[in-house]
Amino acid sequence: MEKTLIDFYDTLDPEKLSLLKKHLQKQFEYRKNKKIFGIVFDMLHECNLRCRGCGTDASFSFEKIISNPKPSFDDVISILLKIRKYADTFHKNIFLNIGGGEPFLRNDIHEIIKLASQYFGVEGVGIDTNGSIDNSYELIEKALPYISYIGISINGLEDYHNWWSGNSKINAFKRSTDVIRRICENNFNNNKIEITSVATKRNIKHIPKLMRILAELGVKNYSVHRAMPVGRMKNTLDLIPSANEYLQLLVDIIVTAEECGLNAHLHHSIESIHATLLLGLNTYAPDKIGNPDLGSSIGIEPNGTLVFDPWCTMGVWKTLTSGNLLSDELNLTELIGTDRGTVLDLAKIYTAPHLRCNGCKYPCSGGSRIAAAANELGKINEQEIKDSHILSAMTAIDPACPLFIRGKNEL
Repeated sequence: MEKTLIDFYDTLDPEKLSLLKKHLQKQFEYRKNKKIFGIVFDMLHECNLRCRGCGTDASFSFEKIISNPKPSFDDVISILLKIRKYADTFHKNIFLNIGGGEPFLRNDIHEIIKLASQYFGVEGVGIDTNGSIDNSYELIEKALPYISYIGISINGLEDYHNWWSGNSKINAFKRSTDVIRRICENNFNNNKIEITSVATKRNIKHIPKLMRILAELGVKNYSVHRAMPVGRMKNTLDLIPSANEYLQLLVDIIVTAEECGLNAHLHHSIESIHATLLLGLNTYAPDKIGNPDLGSSIGIEPNGTLVFDPWCTMGVWKTLTSGNLLSDELNLTELIGTDRGTVLDLAKIYTAPHLRCNGCKYPCSGGSRIAAAANELGKINEQEIKDSHILSAMTAIDPACPLFIRGKNEL
């Protein structure tokens, strides 16, 4: 290992370094063997919260159930059928993650979940929620037989989580933790739940304590997502952790998880970077649609447009679409493309090893291409940004990588 990288990791004692390596190897093997085609389908961009880091900038809805949501029920089913046809044609194992906004604000969400489980199997369907609607427990309980995963967001300890949630009229932390406690009373259901947090400079040191609280509630699975500089997170860029802080957080998560008996991890894009630099693993996934990382997914917006990554739904990223699945003339095969000149084809070119991360010599997935590009695009006036700027920015270095802060002499 190069001396500069040794310097970066030498803050860790031998025991913690060993735990880190063991964790990274385990996560790499898990993702390598999973072999799924991940799709995040945002079925609305309304929410009862207004989280400060929301990547979709979801509009505040005052907890009102939406009786005529967009896309319509028929539009959702049309899109799901196109995904099913693609899966059958190319023998893909689909994992459909239903996102938002807050999906449980749709009055038809349970009908959608049931049909999705018929198309992709219970193991192929998941949903993300904040768990803070008045009757969240009943809504989730009704959905559980038809899904294998439900992500519930708890973004810190009580004061921080309620601040982050942006809805001063409710105690979102108490609502969500009460729901989690009730669900975890059933040992079968708690294996389906994963609690998720977004790491920022303000909550990063409190995450181990939060993990212990969650373990006491009966939680088995926990994950920490990145603070991505898109959507509303663009308004609080000063809260995004540095590469050093992410490394320390990763170690803290691993150590605390072992103490509490949790299955926990940090966002795959960061773990893949360290798996390459520390273990020499080749985490670049050339056949992955979208980001060249084993844990990545593509996204579908509520209006049916297909995007390179679930984070590409706001601001300048809205131009980087690959067509619309609600078009009668287009199917998923044509939109994903293979040498058809689609946006996904172009993105694949710009994330190739000889371009990605300025042509870095390490066999890494490159972390998150969206984080890398968003960081680079911040140097350009947003009004002047074109598709060519976005694609070019995707060759930049992920700021969570140790090599980003060490300078070009290492590349």
